[in-house]
Amino acid sequence: MLLTGTGAEVARAFYYDRGFPGFSIFGQGMVGHTSLMERAKRYIREEYSKSATPFFNYAPQYKEAMLCDLNRIIERYAHQFDTPARFLDNFYLQNRVVRFVACGQQMLDSHYLRSHPFLNKDALYQIAHLPVRYKLASRFHRKAIQKLSPKLANIRWDKTDQPLSHGLPLSYRYPALTSRLGIENWGKNSTPMYNYSELAKHLSRGTIERSLRQMNCLNNIKDDQAWQRVQQHLPTLGFCAVWSPSKPLTAIQSITGA
Repeated sequence: MLLTGTGAEVARAFYYDRGFPGFSIFGQGMVGHTSLMERAKRYIREEYSKSATPFFNYAPQYKEAMLCDLNRIIERYAHQFDTPARFLDNFYLQNRVVRFVACGQQMLDSHYLRSHPFLNKDALYQIAHLPVRYKLASRFHRKAIQKLSPKLANIRWDKTDQPLSHGLPLSYRYPALTSRLGIENWGKNSTPMYNYSELAKHLSRGTIERSLRQMNCLNNIKDDQAWQRVQQHLPTLGFCAVWSPSKPLTAIQSITGA
């Protein structure tokens, strides 16, 4: 059975990637609600708009209507929670997980048994009621992993090239602050687990076609030019390597040396 991390983002503040000192106020009652709820709404609008930008560039006629729908959903959810922190975490769980993450998980159903421990009702309840200060800078889940599985905590994290058991330096705890100061070092610093640029050399056309067929996208590939674009699109190749029903590990093992 595969154990997934779906929903685990609520173990740390959803707004961690824009960390600033003092963000724990997002979890405080009326002070946080009255003064910071608008900032929480803006965060969601910007994140969703950013991920939708490629589609809006392709079909700009839908942009205004879809952003209006997003704003209606945001406003409806914002009134249901007493703090911006609860609002952000619940918006993630009830919208992004259901509408985005679940799509990939449904494809897993065809091939594997799977479990989502972070979506357990009791786990969600306990994590939701942690003080926000424990979630910021990934403090809670880093300490939990270190206590429950020290070997796992000793594995280097790809964003810092340091074990999870090590504390985060200031620049990683508060990336938004360091960005304002002109320090840009947040990202994947270590060697990637997979060299996705090599996937095209190992994935056969038949493997890619099977995955595209499963996504109901194969009919859109009508000529050689369209096929070349598919072969140059690394996210699609990575998707096909993982989700192809024809023993996808073969291609991945040849890339990683596993």
